[in-house]
Amino acid sequence: MKFESVDAELVRPYEIRVTWSTALEMNNNYFEIQHSETGVYWETIGVVESNGSADVIQNYQFIDKRPLVGYNHYRIKQVGFNKDHSYSESVVVSTERDKEAFVVAPNPVYENQTLVLMNIEGIEHIEVINRYGKHARQWHEPRKRIPMDFGTGIFSLRVKTDRGWLTKRIVVQ
Repeated sequence: MKFESVDAELVRPYEIRVTWSTALEMNNNYFEIQHSETGVYWETIGVVESNGSADVIQNYQFIDKRPLVGYNHYRIKQVGFNKDHSYSESVVVSTERDKEAFVVAPNPVYENQTLVLMNIEGIEHIEVINRYGKHARQWHEPRKRIPMDFGTGIFSLRVKTDRGWLTKRIVVQ
């Protein structure tokens, strides 16, 4: 089973739609929609039946009618008929319209986890700078997901947009 995409979006003030698609399904039984406040401890909040086996893209969705106020992390657990399972990437969405220039989540983030940029448009350049002022990584194209695969510590995330540079402090554990 291969996840093609996973996304979550606020569709009403307190309703979040979680969507995902698969590129290939073999002997797939169902999906568990898992939720977390922090991106660390997960609980199953719903189940969606699978189409079983397919070699074309399949699209699914789940509506969370009771999200938390603030940040909500989601991931999909795929469970096969033989009880084998795999997990999608996690995604995060907020129920609040943040007043900050932009938001990163989760923060702190674990090494090798993906950091998500939210509430930011017009991204032109992204830099992650270590505590010694050296570039740990940089990208010259827009992106909203940043793989934190360059070690632990405190970093500065600098994002250049069409409005100028924005900076956030990131803790990688």
